[in-house]
Amino acid sequence: MERWIRSLIIVVGMCFIIGYSYRLSAEEKPGGATTVPKIADGNAALGPNHPKIAPGASCNDCHQLKLDAKSSATQVFLYGEFFGKKPGEGIAPKERVWAEIVKVLRVMPLKRTYSLATSYNNAPLSTSAEFALDPEKKMLYGIHEIGTEKLMHIKNNPRVSLTWHREFESFATFLGLQVMGTAVLIDSTNPEFDKILDVAFPYESTGGQIPADADAQTRANIIKKYKDGMKAQMVISKITMEQVTILSADFTADGFRIAQRWKP
Repeated sequence: MERWIRSLIIVVGMCFIIGYSYRLSAEEKPGGATTVPKIADGNAALGPNHPKIAPGASCNDCHQLKLDAKSSATQVFLYGEFFGKKPGEGIAPKERVWAEIVKVLRVMPLKRTYSLATSYNNAPLSTSAEFALDPEKKMLYGIHEIGTEKLMHIKNNPRVSLTWHREFESFATFLGLQVMGTAVLIDSTNPEFDKILDVAFPYESTGGQIPADADAQTRANIIKKYKDGMKAQMVISKITMEQVTILSADFTADGFRIAQRWKP
């Protein structure tokens, strides 16, 4: 009998410990339901007792993230004590930042090659793609082959990020930027397709050549053939620029910090 009582005490004790541990790892809701704990530390890592997770799953699939973005290095570059600037000092006017963005991106032949980041089902994808800036509408227009993986990503998750930078030589000549935005895909059935081609990807800017002695009809035929080929093979992405972070050594010549951020 004593052995049975001793065993019962051990079992009850183990149940208590397990139950208490589970309560520590979860927050109690009204009605007895539980939820996973919030994450408030950017360095949080999986513990040995964490349940198994499926490949591709991320923390924010289950946890509510409570991270302080102000502690990131980027925030220090932009607003904190950095490179001889006091907190809040050296921030360029919004118009000045946009002018620098246009100077960097609005180049001949109108377009630059970016690294484009997309994501679908927590699977990121980084690809190279050509984009042209429309400085009046503050849009980026990309041109892409039909059927590529990045287009499937964008259809299901329009949030994108792009980066461009000049080959690094020194901090005295550093130049690069990051764009955060939302993409919309435009195919050949959309009347906007032709208009964007004319603004962002005109025939001459793609390396096409029209004979110097070509008459108006010949010129029109060449451009029509080019547009028909683009419509048959390509899709345009129109990206609304929601945030641009630019690092340019040219800012320092005017007394501003090297890192600036623009939002519409």
